[in-house]
Parts: sequence; C-alpha cells; structure tokens
Amino acid sequence: MLAQEILLKRRAEILHALCSSGSGEHLERVVDMLLAQGELGWEDYQNVVVPGRALYSNARQLLDLVYTKGADSCGLFFSAVKQVLPEAQGTGFFSSQCPSSLDDRVKPQRTATEDLLTQRPSLVCKLQGCIDGVLGALVESGHFSSTDCDGVQLPIHTPSQQ
Repeated sequence: MLAQEILLKRRAEILHALCSSGSGEHLERVVDMLLAQGELGWEDYQNVVVPGRALYSNARQLLDLVYTKGADSCGLFFSAVKQVLPEAQGTGFFSSQCPSSLDDRVKPQRTATEDLLTQRPSLVCKLQGCIDGVLGALVESGHFSSTDCDGVQLPIHTPSQQ
C-alpha cells in the first residue's frame, strides 16, 4: 500500500495520535523534522503551525499538505511520526511498505541558515529548559533587544515555538 493511501485510510488515527495529548508538541516536532529535511518550506511551516488555531485544524493542515506533496512526503512524514510518538501510539498505522526515511536523504552542501533549519529539532529539544538563559545571553551580546525577548516569551507560544 502506498504511503498516501495509508495516510488517507488512517487519517483519523493519525490525527488522534498527534493531538490526543492536548499539546501541540508532537505536531510541532513532526513539522520541525520535515522542515529540517527540506520537505516543508518556511511558508509551509507558517501555514501549518498557526497560533490561535485549534490543534486538530493545524494537524489536518499538515496531513493535507503532506498528502498533496506525494508518496515520498507521506513516507517522510511517517518516519518523523515514528520518531516523535511513543511506541504505543505510533505503531498502529505504520506499514513496512511506507517508503523513505528521514536519514536516507542525500544531504547537499548547505548554507548556515539551512544548517540551522536542519538542526532545529535537536536545538529545540536542547533549549526548551533554558529559554530565559539563552535570551539573556542574546541580549547581553547585542543580538536581541528586550522587545525581541518579549516577543519570544509571549504566553501563547509553546516551548517548541519559543
């Protein structure tokens, strides 16, 4: 079965797995991984992770986007979900027939910005517990203003968005 068919057939289960915790963390981590691999562009990211929109709506937007990008994108999506979701949640809708892996992609020469996007998922995990310290260091070094810090620390942001 093609990855696109699996995505359609198991859509409700996938949505539930990504959103059942009530937190956007699972969805955001999957989107971060797809962004880091170049499967999603920054504009795609902003269209999927919309602050103030319901979590299920954001997840549906991601599934629609991945589906329209084709079977390879669906395969990469499943690979990202396998890495993000706990074993019990993620195994029900995956198949050995799902193509691709996030690690199978050829990595061309990249710019510093592309490297930052590639490393974004791991950086988010490392920074989640020390946002205040990082922001303080950025202000002290002159790379951030206090206004920039206030924007990052808005209560509407989840830890991944910060």
